Amino acid sequence: KFETEVKDKFEYFPRVWFRYVDDIFAVFDTKAINLDNFVAKLNNRFPTIKFTYEVEHNEQLPFLDVSVIRNSENKKETATLRYIPNDSHHPFQHKMASFNFLIHRLLNFPLSKERFEHEKQLIKNIAKSNGYSVHLIDELIRKHKFKRSLYNSTTFRRDTDNSKFASPKFTRGLDKIFKNININLVYNSKNKLQTLLGNPKDKINNNEKSGIYEISCKDCDQ
Repeated sequence: KFETEVKDKFEYFPRVWFRYVDDIFAVFDTKAINLDNFVAKLNNRFPTIKFTYEVEHNEQLPFLDVSVIRNSENKKETATLRYIPNDSHHPFQHKMASFNFLIHRLLNFPLSKERFEHEKQLIKNIAKSNGYSVHLIDELIRKHKFKRSLYNSTTFRRDTDNSKFASPKFTRGLDKIFKNININLVYNSKNKLQTLLGNPKDKINNNEKSGIYEISCKDCDQ
């Protein structure tokens, strides 16, 4: 209710807003809004609550029990540009899964214009290094934007899809054939590290597992 009222009554609402009870983490565009004025409006609108704020210092800001650090490098040290190559004998949707994820993150994370272009170019470099055309990324971005605009522009939703699903062995060209008879094919690859390595974790003894136990009384019915 609090956030809804702020969105409805205020001219500006932060692009990032996380609240846990009475602690709020927000990202403001200081070119669009004066932070002091925004906090003053909050105090005027909700006089029973005293709002104060703290800005980041040395690109760090504490929130709850963690310290949030601004860092342009948002990938793990083990991250590489290696994805399923274009010439690999994998289903097309498996090849596109990683790129769809990267593009979804690109379009949904709040980024500056410069950062957006940097991330988009990085995705294109990943595609190129794995044998794909960079134009493929532009086409995927266009499709993602179109789906989002279509979803936001209407309250109508597609009827429940009654198509059937099947999971055969992968054979090129089957998708188009079965779509004509309203059957979607889903492929599952068995060539996984889990298949080769198994479960690397040691099994926990049943007596050491957490849970709720019932112990019957020896001398009564309890």
